[in-house]
Amino acid sequence: MKCKWAVLVSPVLAAALLCGCVPVQVMGSMMDLGSFVLSVQQVLEEGTVEDLPAESRSSVAMERLTYTAGGSISNVEVEEKDASVQLRTGPVDRVTVEYSQPAGSQLYTFAERGGTLIVKKERETKGSRHSEEQPTVITLPENTYGSIRVETENGSVQAGGLEARTFSADTVNGSVEAVGVTARNMDLESENGSFRLSGVKAGRLEVQGVNGSVALDSAEAEAFTCRLTNGSITGSLAGREEDCSIAASAGFGRNNLRSVQRPGAEKSLDFRVENGGIQVRFLG
Repeated sequence: MKCKWAVLVSPVLAAALLCGCVPVQVMGSMMDLGSFVLSVQQVLEEGTVEDLPAESRSSVAMERLTYTAGGSISNVEVEEKDASVQLRTGPVDRVTVEYSQPAGSQLYTFAERGGTLIVKKERETKGSRHSEEQPTVITLPENTYGSIRVETENGSVQAGGLEARTFSADTVNGSVEAVGVTARNMDLESENGSFRLSGVKAGRLEVQGVNGSVALDSAEAEAFTCRLTNGSITGSLAGREEDCSIAASAGFGRNNLRSVQRPGAEKSLDFRVENGGIQVRFLG
């Protein structure tokens, strides 16, 4: 649904508009009245709030909505823009999605295909200052899922208490936080964002980051790979160091892990940092 605007301009304002001498304050910012009215006229012609200047868009009212899946869901795919995503288990019978969008707009699409719920945000809302304050919250019934995949742009990913065969989170300008997540395969990637992994368990765990550090708290994986361009790896790992084959290198930073190959080791670590350090301890 497209949002329509109506503008009433008095004869005095019309004259002022013609001479371009009257400023107007919109949401605390000063702008030329002519620019403002022309931008509103453009909305009247094109019919979309997103075409307004940022000063006007930020005043658009946001509404909070909930989508409830109609069937049983075993896989979840999310594509989000300009908002964070929170995934959690809870006392629900079906997957629910709480999201925000400008009143009267339809930014999100939802589809259920063969047990897979697909949540996609079709357009950006970075012009609205409210959108960043309201994350998209996905609550799942307690279960073991096949695949949970999240992609965000200008937003973080937070996951807690999930269990899946595959869990992946890929962000641009956002952090990744996983607490109590269990997965056979876990892939986490962020460009311009940090990672926090607490109590996670994985068969294969791979972390890739540019301009962000990794904080570990009792993280555990049979095969753990971490690649950072600018950042450090710190924290704790579950298990004993002597049970791991280790390959570790750090440029321009301290590294307390000694690379050693142990044939028949139960676990493997491959930590490499280009500009940063590695300070990790084993909990035993």
